[in-house]
Amino acid sequence: MRTFDEVLSLVRSLPPSVRQRLRDELAAEENAAPSDDDFWHERSVEELASLQGVAAPKTLDDVLGKGNDLWEDGADFESFVHGIYERRRETEREGNPT
Repeated sequence: MRTFDEVLSLVRSLPPSVRQRLRDELAAEENAAPSDDDFWHERSVEELASLQGVAAPKTLDDVLGKGNDLWEDGADFESFVHGIYERRRETEREGNPT
């Protein structure tokens, strides 16, 4: 097995186009879909955003504020939540737990 310095020296001796292809391949590998082993790996918000190719939220309002325009007012939202709970109760009464 070669040492890191040996591998680095070999990479530096490659033509620029080949080095760029190597960079592209490594970047694609890093952004590839996670394996089953990666599922349990804890990641920061910044890491998750980077893996998904999006910007990380800067403030809590960036996270919580999404969807605040889905309902006209608080009563509309409460009605939505009430409907969810009512459907759950109906399903449980029918003997089909959710």
